[in-house]
Amino acid sequence: MNTRRTGLLFTIVVLVMMAGALLLSSLSAAENEADQFVYLPIVQKPWLPPQIITFTANVEIANPGDTIELSWITQNSVTTTLYHLLPTGQFGSFWYVAPTGSMTYTISDRSRNS
Repeated sequence: MNTRRTGLLFTIVVLVMMAGALLLSSLSAAENEADQFVYLPIVQKPWLPPQIITFTANVEIANPGDTIELSWITQNSVTTTLYHLLPTGQFGSFWYVAPTGSMTYTISDRSRNS
């Protein structure tokens, strides 16, 4: 009876080893053949580039101290950021906003119309 158990155990071990060897050989074969892999994107990117459709203010000229309303519409954008451009040409404050929307902004008393 012991011989029978040993033979059965040996057969199981051999079958497991053969299955493992077949699995490893199939994996290494797939690694060597690049056309066997299928890569799927994790994040879907927009097909079209983002566009600013409109960007407007509710006044033509804003004076220091005025509160204005900015409105915008974009297409194909995932995130939208509005930047305040300083007189030096550098970015100042910024706001993360919806791709389509509006916000009020108060012109600084120190700003000038020129």
